[in-house]
Amino acid sequence: LEKLARSLPESARSSVHRRVEELADKSSVNSRHLDQVAQAWFEQQVLRFDYLSLGSTTGKKRPQELEVYFFEISRTNLAAYVLGYERSWHRAIRVDKLDRMSNLQVDRSAAGRYEIPADFDPHEYLSGAWGIVVGEPIEVQLRFQPYVESQLQELPPHNLQIGEPDADGCVPVTVRAGTGPRGVPYDLLAWIRGWGAAVEVLKPRRIRDLMRAELEQTLSHYD
Repeated sequence: LEKLARSLPESARSSVHRRVEELADKSSVNSRHLDQVAQAWFEQQVLRFDYLSLGSTTGKKRPQELEVYFFEISRTNLAAYVLGYERSWHRAIRVDKLDRMSNLQVDRSAAGRYEIPADFDPHEYLSGAWGIVVGEPIEVQLRFQPYVESQLQELPPHNLQIGEPDADGCVPVTVRAGTGPRGVPYDLLAWIRGWGAAVEVLKPRRIRDLMRAELEQTLSHYD
């Protein structure tokens, strides 16, 4: 980054230099963790760590052994996530947030060696994710108020199907998203909340009921 900054015109150089200095000052535990993730990924050696799951009810971290397949910065929250096959507990492909990982160690033994499946495409695997939650897919039907139709048309078509307005001008939308713990599409719900009263969840019923309960609880804070 410093080399790139030096190649810029003077008008931009000083500003970029300040940003680079800020990054250097923010050397953290996460940067060391990222280094270990990179080593495990490039060398294809299992990464061992303790992980605090988003859906944990006990607050306890669980030991995991991950065959790292991919690493990505989420476009949703700019957080770092590690994708791979967890072979000790879940025995399935998982997406773990770097911030929730601790006590990282690269297993350099022969038993820690693995190979990434030749037919595994991380971009295809993540294509079903609305944000960073990748799990069993769910389809949610929504109805938007007429005054946000133009905004809907500007959205990228990622996992989004926009129907024709009905007689009242409301716009039906079907969204496909991945679910997290208890089958809840947390990323999608966060996106829906951002539309406020402009949107209504229609189906499935359990997601509609969950959304209604959350809104009632939110309203109670203002009583």
